[in-house]
Amino acid sequence: ETVTMDVDAPLLAFTGDTRADVLEREEVVRKAKVLIMECTFIDDRISVENARETGHVHLYELAEKAELFENEQILLTHFSARFKAEEIEAALDKHLPPGLRERVTALTVNH
Repeated sequence: ETVTMDVDAPLLAFTGDTRADVLEREEVVRKAKVLIMECTFIDDRISVENARETGHVHLYELAEKAELFENEQILLTHFSARFKAEEIEAALDKHLPPGLRERVTALTVNH
């Protein structure tokens, strides 16, 4: 009797520069064990609309779509150079719901 089963599950997804609607459009982005996603803008200095016009993700959009993330770990990257690491961490703490925040790591460089 067979006691194994093949399971096809994505381990890693990387979005590159995109809009947040990639979460609805691409199942692999939601389901990959680890997601690396750009999040260029984090506050009101740049609006969600402006972020979308330039093909980038805004933190506010990720917070709105929090229920879509099935990933175990989410690495956010490609933050605008205008933001310091401390600002990014504070914004993540402020805007992401706890169930999502605990899975998110910001890949930042201190300027």
